[in-house]
Amino acid sequence: MQLHQKYNKKGVHIIGLSDESDSKVSAYLEKHKTPYYIASGSKSARAYGIKGFPTFYVINPAGKITYVGHDVDEAKEAIEECLEKTPPKSAEEVAKEHEAAAIKALKKADSLYEKENLSDALDAYDAVAFEYADTESGKTAKAQAKKVKLELAEFTAAAELKKADGLVTRKKYPQAMTAYEAIVKDYGKTASGRKAATKLEKLRGDKNIATEMREAEAARKCNGWLQMARGMVKNGKPDSARKYYQKIIEEYGDTSFARIAKEEMKGL
Repeated sequence: MQLHQKYNKKGVHIIGLSDESDSKVSAYLEKHKTPYYIASGSKSARAYGIKGFPTFYVINPAGKITYVGHDVDEAKEAIEECLEKTPPKSAEEVAKEHEAAAIKALKKADSLYEKENLSDALDAYDAVAFEYADTESGKTAKAQAKKVKLELAEFTAAAELKKADGLVTRKKYPQAMTAYEAIVKDYGKTASGRKAATKLEKLRGDKNIATEMREAEAARKCNGWLQMARGMVKNGKPDSARKYYQKIIEEYGDTSFARIAKEEMKGL
């Protein structure tokens, strides 16, 4: 407590580690109104070979341990020496250094982006946004990461859109519609995603295409049924043949296969 009271305003932070449970530590903090942090359930004593309590570790701003011991007066001397040789930086100085590091990292990410190395640039922007989230450069990196993600998505979406357009050219409408639907689902916010949505609606609203798709669906099923019916006729089983013809008429009455079935039924 005395170390905190004496040195806190000079930039020294006191952190306590206890191997006791959270409930015991919380009760202690509440009872003594302890103004600094004490962590509970610590396993550091065994790891660092600590046998006496309390054990003080004095660490300078550079992260170097300058004192380990049990004597509070010796700890004070070590702190005083640290304050004299390596005084802690002000919050403003730390913030400036943090921003400077963020700017440097952001420039590297920008360089990757300028070289059109989008995948690596995205990773770099994400890293800056995470490590320097509280800086202006970190915020800029976050915005850039969002932009690059969209560009990468557009790159993939454009390639998929080209494939879907090819299916339309080859009149493979069912496959094309499935492809467009996938693009809209996965890349709906991209320019290609919006184009896919427009083309999908156009396909769905085209009556001629709907007729072709219906005819194609009928062909996949009715050709087999027609062959079965014709086989029954040859084998002298008109009643069985009629069942297949009727099936075609009932399920695909709006197609050319239904007209064929009706004509052939007349000859039974």
